[in-house]
Amino acid sequence: MKISKPIRLFWGENYSEKPPLVAKAIQKAAQETIEIINLYPGSIYQDAVKLIAKTLKVKEEQIVFGHGIEGLIHLTSMAFLGKGKVGGMFQPSFFVFANNLKRGQFLDYPCSYNQKVDLNRFIRFLQKIDVFFLASPNTATGNYLLTRAEIEKVLKSYKGLLVVDECYFGIGNQTVIDLVKKYDNLLIYRGLTKVMGLGSLRLGFAIGQKKIIDQLKYHFTEIELDPVNTFSLKVFLAAFPYFKSLVQNTNNFFDQFLDYMKKQFPQDKFIKNVTTFHFMDIRRYKVANYKVQNYMNQKGYIFSQEKLENNKGINFPELIMLTPPPKQLWPDFARTLKQALRQK
Repeated sequence: MKISKPIRLFWGENYSEKPPLVAKAIQKAAQETIEIINLYPGSIYQDAVKLIAKTLKVKEEQIVFGHGIEGLIHLTSMAFLGKGKVGGMFQPSFFVFANNLKRGQFLDYPCSYNQKVDLNRFIRFLQKIDVFFLASPNTATGNYLLTRAEIEKVLKSYKGLLVVDECYFGIGNQTVIDLVKKYDNLLIYRGLTKVMGLGSLRLGFAIGQKKIIDQLKYHFTEIELDPVNTFSLKVFLAAFPYFKSLVQNTNNFFDQFLDYMKKQFPQDKFIKNVTTFHFMDIRRYKVANYKVQNYMNQKGYIFSQEKLENNKGINFPELIMLTPPPKQLWPDFARTLKQALRQK
């Protein structure tokens, strides 16, 4: 992997090295794409659908690809949140949920990394919502806000569509994919960025009962005959069979990073998450969170897209979100963070 700063860390991208077998398979897929660069993707899309169906034990008609999970969120919003419909999400959560929901009516439900959701109260809240987006685990808090049993309890009583984003599956092992057969108000997203480290493909897929998938396809595959490019499909077909290997590789990378940081900051508290970042508690330091982020940005570790003026907009000012940079940079990253925390 080519290493150079600045290193973007605020999107939770996966900087772990690919296992040699996976890297070789990806290189082969890239070469195959070059050889047929003059052709439309055609049946390659359906080959990818068949691979998911076989691996996850669902029907082909229950699957649709999208332009990343972000594209699937947009598709879902177009298909199910028309005039008069109300969307919902936890707050804080994945910002793309909010970007789509704010185009119409929506309500949010408060959550935190250190507070359990009151399930009965949440179910009552859902009575006002037509489509609720649940990041599982939650992008902003790093944990599962609802257990599998709680999600099923919601599905039993909820009249709307529950969208469960499982893009971190593999780092955490909770899934409700098997419940798709049982509930016709469940839609699940999976992606390739977090665990597989294939963010540049911009490829995600949704799984649900046929009537839900058909509505998504109407806005996607029925209009765009080749909605996904050949390169993305070829690399997916080459890499997805190695999913378990990539899971192990990614988890080792994140666990090693957390262990390394604990040794560098032995007096500080860390919170291990089931996402591509961990939390570090900085309350014992005198410096404000936004100043730490600005300092790291200046040194090439990009924590935020723009310079921050205060802690406003930071979900949990007492915590720093730590996404691991490439392993070669860990010593420099730790030194730089120590310098950032010494600021007054």
